[in-house]
Amino acid sequence: MPQPDSTALILGGGASGLLLGAACAEAGIAAQIIEPRTHYEADRTWSFWAEPQHEFADCELGRWSQWSVAPARALHEPQAEQTISRRSQAMVYASLDAGRVYDRLTGVIDQSESVTLHRGLSAFGSPERHAADHWQVATDDGVLTAHYVFDSRPDMTTRPVYGQYFVGQEIRTERPCFDPSVAQLMHFRVNPDGTGIDFLYTLPFAADHALVEVTRFTAIA
Repeated sequence: MPQPDSTALILGGGASGLLLGAACAEAGIAAQIIEPRTHYEADRTWSFWAEPQHEFADCELGRWSQWSVAPARALHEPQAEQTISRRSQAMVYASLDAGRVYDRLTGVIDQSESVTLHRGLSAFGSPERHAADHWQVATDDGVLTAHYVFDSRPDMTTRPVYGQYFVGQEIRTERPCFDPSVAQLMHFRVNPDGTGIDFLYTLPFAADHALVEVTRFTAIA
């Protein structure tokens, strides 16, 4: 029986696919990553709770040991927003720059002799069992086979009836207007049209520089 093309096929070279690919490279495991994009750029941020000395600390845009939340209120309510603040010395809320993360992980993979990142290559359909210990995946360059397949692509076969949607913008202001020591994680409010609840999320990287997002929980029309 023919041997598979590699030990593992990784479908999607986003954060999870690249992390797995870099781990395979460091372990000397033969793997191929299938990624439609031809190049990587700083197209997003990843934010999460972490210990201060976490693995990707050198990729941070910012970190905060103090954060705040605020309960929902209607926009027309006159009373001041009731903000709840907390802080920690053991954990930080960190925000990573995607470009730095991509550079770190693709650098490990590109220098590896066991892992190949196929930029500009797409996979189609779902992985199929080819034999008792083989899987096969259809790609632009034909069928590839492997002992294991990790599919990181989003599931596009189902449509949720309720979801979380957000729009955000990284902004710089002409004058200082942010407190860079506090991350505003969830400042809730009732939607102006009364259809649900949203919250304002602000990560201040400096007094004049922040990522501002509005997240809404609502049914899909």
